[in-house]
Amino acid sequence: MKILLVNPPVGFGYYSMGLSRPPLGLAYLASLLTDKHRVEIVDFNIESKSWKRYPFAGFDVVGISADTARYTVALKIAARAKATGAAVVMGGPHVSFFDEDALRSRSVDYIIRNEGEYSFLSLVRHLAGEIRLEEVTGLSCLVDDGIIRTPPAPFITDLDSLPMPARELLPLRRYKEKIDGRPMTTMITSRGCPFNCNHCSSSKFSSGRWTTRSGEGTMAEIDLIYRKYGYRAINFIDDNFTLNPRRAIEISERIVAGGYDLHWEAMSHVETVVKNPDMVEAMARAGL
Repeated sequence: MKILLVNPPVGFGYYSMGLSRPPLGLAYLASLLTDKHRVEIVDFNIESKSWKRYPFAGFDVVGISADTARYTVALKIAARAKATGAAVVMGGPHVSFFDEDALRSRSVDYIIRNEGEYSFLSLVRHLAGEIRLEEVTGLSCLVDDGIIRTPPAPFITDLDSLPMPARELLPLRRYKEKIDGRPMTTMITSRGCPFNCNHCSSSKFSSGRWTTRSGEGTMAEIDLIYRKYGYRAINFIDDNFTLNPRRAIEISERIVAGGYDLHWEAMSHVETVVKNPDMVEAMARAGL
């Protein structure tokens, strides 16, 4: 099957400040599909061609990522893709919580709720005639004007089991964000956060879970980014990189021991920073 994964444009927020980051969520989806399907990723935050003129025809499946800031434009993209005859799938935080509105727009055929990798892979298998719809977990769809929701997909507890995100499908050098003048790329070492901050959807999206990759898996991807792609700056876009200070120290010490000349950034929680000066010092030595 021919599959297009779409990152809708933002136009404000990070992007209005000149920041642009690869859509790693879509790259993770693609990594599970490329062995059997033709997969492309288009990021309309850096794409020279507008979504209004993009050739959606010819794709069997169009998957669109949708957070709240981009939900309106995501629906417009969905309508254009559906008009070409593609099966349109939407995922992301917004539609995980508000699936019915998107489905009743009639521009979206399927919603993937919460973590998308294995649910989306199963949906593609269903669309290819390999499994029944009921076997796709974490799915919402409209059947006879009623919303069907299959049971939630189990959270992925072994993040090391996921393939590396398919960065080769992204035009990485067109992302211009820098740290200390160094071209930067992104990476994820953990998912979720247990803090129920009222400005953030992470704890709801992850059901309060915090799941980490192993030190070995984390360092393997750092090494890949450093040696294959040539980056000397990384933004760890975990919801809360420092939730376990000992883990943050371990990663920092591994960066130093590996001789990596890195400058990096990470999201944290102020209480963790204040209470763990040894962690902050270790991270600083490693290039934070």
